Amino acid sequence: MIRSLGLGLITGAADDDPSAIGTYASAGAAFGPSFLWTAPVTCPMMFAVVYLCAKVGQVTGQGLFTIIRQRYPRWILYFLLLTALFGNIIEAAADIGGMAAALNLLVPIPIGWIVVIVGIVLLALQIWTSYTTIRTYSDGSR
Repeated sequence: MIRSLGLGLITGAADDDPSAIGTYASAGAAFGPSFLWTAPVTCPMMFAVVYLCAKVGQVTGQGLFTIIRQRYPRWILYFLLLTALFGNIIEAAADIGGMAAALNLLVPIPIGWIVVIVGIVLLALQIWTSYTTIRTYSDGSR
């Protein structure tokens, strides 16, 4: 039983990135606990989706898009790839905005400028360093 919780629980908990924290803080400030009633409804749905996606990968040894490519028409694959790309671009922009808003609390520079600086730094790190270097410095495990 505990083992079956692991896949969904770990993946779901891993989604606490800057944009999620910013959303939680904004929603909490605006609405307080008035939407708390949705948690018992949405949490099982989130768990089921994450668990099933993890199980597909675990059973097949392949990613979700590989499975879609093998079993569905190309237009479905391309549509889903475009929606994932669009969603990832928005997510990355929200993450950078969240980082800029947090840095703005410490550094009195307009948030727009911090977004540009953070974006350039992140792009430079991705171009001129390795994933291992970025991971090492981002999680503080130096």
